Amino acid sequence: MSFNSPWLLWALFAASVPIIIHLVNRWRHRSVPWAAMEFLLRAARETRGTKKLLHYLILALRVMAVAALVTAFARPLLGSFFGWGSSGLNEVLLVLDRSASMDARPDKTSSLRDAIPPLVESTFAQLGHCRLSLLDSATGTVTQIPAPEALADLTVSKTTDGGADIPALLQKAIPYLEESGAGKTEIWIASDMQASSWKPDSPLWPGVRQRLAALPLPPSIRIMALRDRPESNRGIRVRQAQVNNGKLVLDLEVLRQGFNPNQPEDVPVQLSVDNASSSATLQLAGENTSIRKEIPLPQGKESGFGFVALPHDDFIRDDISFFTFAPKPLANILIFRSFGRSGENPFPDVRPSRPTRQESHDARQYAGSSG
Repeated sequence: MSFNSPWLLWALFAASVPIIIHLVNRWRHRSVPWAAMEFLLRAARETRGTKKLLHYLILALRVMAVAALVTAFARPLLGSFFGWGSSGLNEVLLVLDRSASMDARPDKTSSLRDAIPPLVESTFAQLGHCRLSLLDSATGTVTQIPAPEALADLTVSKTTDGGADIPALLQKAIPYLEESGAGKTEIWIASDMQASSWKPDSPLWPGVRQRLAALPLPPSIRIMALRDRPESNRGIRVRQAQVNNGKLVLDLEVLRQGFNPNQPEDVPVQLSVDNASSSATLQLAGENTSIRKEIPLPQGKESGFGFVALPHDDFIRDDISFFTFAPKPLANILIFRSFGRSGENPFPDVRPSRPTRQESHDARQYAGSSG
């Protein structure tokens, strides 16, 4: 058994107050012999054992009442045995991956995101009375969910075009668990197990593990892996687009999932620059392929837009990537030099140099043109 406020258990010393009162009352009485009461004392001696037992029972009940009151203020957390078969959970924190890949449709009908509300609802029915909270990857804030049935219609549970950062989300969940004082909590992570979302090499993971283990009541963690069926998918993105020597240089990254990483393949790709389309073939190998593609530009062409696209598959949102390109802006630097009102140099170590005749002429022209 554990307590949400264990420091209140120091008040259990108050349970000794009834015992002290009992002893004080015993010391206060003095016996005075009286002949007329001898026959009554003889009768009292015969029932003394019963009365003494009754007094001790009353004293024990008073002590137990004080101890129970203090224990109730300390908010005990009972396990399943003491909770008569209940889960003993006070709250479930659902960490939801809302990245674009959650919109994949392996069975051609429903997306991976659509499978989350029924799964949460069926699991929640086995827990009994418990609070449900949602921490989503898009907003990064905790939302209280009135009932598992409402999860499907909430805006904060829809997929987005952005990515997810699972270790960063767990790092945000720790302050909430520390401040809420909800008691026994479980963290459910609903994700399609993309490596880009879980970031196994993230430096946040060691700190997250240590802080979760250091909580007064470390939460249990369940992972709702939504990739129980085989899925094949290709995705492409433009990491950088720039102009170099009259050519458009595209740094492309192509991801493959569900394919044999040791078996290379040739995949056609459509290229469009300012509505002028062309096609090419990319040679892919492994799960992640970086490719640099150079496209000749018309003479004098320095800016524009376009996209690259792969053939459509079950998940079409990552089959196309848009880009723009333009020359890098030149930085204009204007240096002002001023002295104090009295004309002294505020920086004695830096002496102004005398401008040349050409510089003085240019300065007078600039002052005259600017009025």
